[in-house]
Amino acid sequence: VYTRSESMIKKFLFVLVIMLVSAGSRAQEKIIQSDIKFQIKNAGITVNGRFEKFEGGIIMDPAHPENAKAVLKVPVSSINTGIAIRDKHLKGEDYFDEKKYPFLTFESDRFEASTGWYHVYGTLTIKGNSGRIKIPFQIKKKGSESIY
Repeated sequence: VYTRSESMIKKFLFVLVIMLVSAGSRAQEKIIQSDIKFQIKNAGITVNGRFEKFEGGIIMDPAHPENAKAVLKVPVSSINTGIAIRDKHLKGEDYFDEKKYPFLTFESDRFEASTGWYHVYGTLTIKGNSGRIKIPFQIKKKGSESIY
């Protein structure tokens, strides 16, 4: 039987869409726009939301993804589902418990390349519970920018 926190990690869909500006060497790039979106069950319905802020980033040379690194620290206070009373509930003890656990964190330990896709593997920690996740992403060029 899972606790609510363990169940939440298993159901939490962590989608990371990052637009990055290309640097000359492509070894390190600057994030100019990002979205961290999620789905969670609340009152028996599936709720879509997002986190408006995060700290950290990604260092990646697409030619050598095995050397890449991603670290994110996401403040629970930045949760936004479009309904303030629901956001307050999600920040409470039943879900993210912002007072005790003010941040969600992700740290990569491996990147892989496959046909047209990359995958980042790492540890997502929510409410002191850690779980392994894999995030698939693509890199597309838009002028001098790379969209991850």
